[in-house]
Amino acid sequence: MLLLIDLATKHYFRFFEGGFELPLVFIEGYPYIDNVLFNHTGFFDEEHNDPEQVTVLSQFLFYTFATLSLVGLSISMSGEYETNISQRISRLLLFAGVFGNVLDKFYFGSVCDWLTITRPEVSYYYATNFADIFIFLGLFGFAFEIFEETFSRLAWCSFALLQI
Repeated sequence: MLLLIDLATKHYFRFFEGGFELPLVFIEGYPYIDNVLFNHTGFFDEEHNDPEQVTVLSQFLFYTFATLSLVGLSISMSGEYETNISQRISRLLLFAGVFGNVLDKFYFGSVCDWLTITRPEVSYYYATNFADIFIFLGLFGFAFEIFEETFSRLAWCSFALLQI
């Protein structure tokens, strides 16, 4: 269901032809839909987002990391390992997020980022999608699985924020 939500919203905004006027603001000044970004390179701004900047190395690293992540998550969810419900939820969120971005990049050559997150006083923005949010929430859940100390959890959550 998570994967379906992610792919449906990406499809909708990838082929969006109108219907409501942009920007569509959800919370004043923070998350809104201003423009749709097709992420070819792995950078999250328009300056570095040119299809000609895609290299074989960046594609190799993306698909290798994604494949290893999906295999590891599949093994950990297979039932051989003793896990509780919160561990299964965090792994399911990670799996849906990684798989959603892999399918989008494999089929279209780019990942469709459509939800803009920013603060009113800054000039740059960050575009994301549901898959990226699922990955963040899954990594956030891992912080509470792996680490018992508060500082370690905060460090891991900071790492998770950098991933989206």
